[in-house]
Amino acid sequence: MDCIHCGLLQTLGPIYTLFLAAFILKEPITLKKVLGVLVGMSGALLLIFSAYKSQDQTNTYSIWGDVLVILSGVSFALYLTVFMDIIKKYSPITLMKWMFLFSSIVLIPFYFQDLKGLSTIGNLSSDKVWDFTLYLGYIILFGTFLGYILIAYAQKRIRPTIVSMYVYIQPVVMTMVSLYWGLGTLGIDKILAAILIFAGVYIVTLSKKRGNYSEMNNE
Repeated sequence: MDCIHCGLLQTLGPIYTLFLAAFILKEPITLKKVLGVLVGMSGALLLIFSAYKSQDQTNTYSIWGDVLVILSGVSFALYLTVFMDIIKKYSPITLMKWMFLFSSIVLIPFYFQDLKGLSTIGNLSSDKVWDFTLYLGYIILFGTFLGYILIAYAQKRIRPTIVSMYVYIQPVVMTMVSLYWGLGTLGIDKILAAILIFAGVYIVTLSKKRGNYSEMNNE
């Protein structure tokens, strides 16, 4: 599946979370939540379309690609809602320890051949090895460990719908990085998209705002 297809389907994540939180956690679906999700989604869609409108989308379409992306979004929404009791009971470090342990066990059979390819690193020059180490370290430390730790901390303090809404910030950050590195241009469509995304997140955070999430569950 092509990138624009994947990006469009990923914008459905907060909607999954909104309805699962209402069904599982009895979190009320308010007008502000629905409006915020729709406003944020419109901004994300605008940013995705503006990023790919000039690209030649010639990739072969696959329904299974769509299914996998949708299942990924639903799985993350379930994680944000179903496991709230476990998340509040244990520390983020404990949660990440066990989550990454079992996920590694599940994924190793799929990536075993790629792991075998790491033996070729010894044939690279010292500069290439250093670059590889920096890239891998950033992915592990910041992109994976720190990112999920912060999500776990956030889940203890704010509602699942708000946590899921911040996924719309990702395309904004990617756009800013691409602009910094000279890989893109700044246009009115990107500015408008960023405004819509931040406005959507803000609207959702205003919905039924209370002292903290634990107090909300006890009400």
